[in-house]
Amino acid sequence: APAPEPVVAPPPWTPTFAPVAVASLPLAPLAPMGPTPGVTETRSVAQTPVSSGYRVQAGAFSDQANAQRVASQLAETGTATIEPVQRADGVTLYRVMIQGGSDETGAWSLRERVASLGFSEARVLRPF
Repeated sequence: APAPEPVVAPPPWTPTFAPVAVASLPLAPLAPMGPTPGVTETRSVAQTPVSSGYRVQAGAFSDQANAQRVASQLAETGTATIEPVQRADGVTLYRVMIQGGSDETGAWSLRERVASLGFSEARVLRPF
C-alpha cells in the first residue's frame, strides 16, 4: 500500500494591513427637539432627581428622536422621562424611564405591561 501523504499545516496568519491612526473630532451639539405631550426630559445625569422608588427602563437609544417616539408610545403607562447618559466612550444614550412606585411587585407588573407594548427588554431598576 502506498504511504499516506504528509499533512502540511497552513502558515500562521499575519495581518496584511497596517494600523491607521484615527483623529478624534468633537461631536456637534444635538439640536433641541420640541416638547412631546406626556414626556418629560432630564437634561443631564447630575440633574436627575434621586429616585425613592422603583423605575422601569423601557430602552436606551443612541438617537434622541427614537427615545422621544418610545416615550410618547409609553405615555399611557405613566409619565415617561428621557435621561441622557454618557458612556465612557463618549457616546450619549437616551434612556426611556417610567416611575414604578415604591412596591417591587408593582414595578414588575409595570415592566410586564411595558413589555406587552413591544419592549421585551424592559428592566426594573431598584431605588437608589
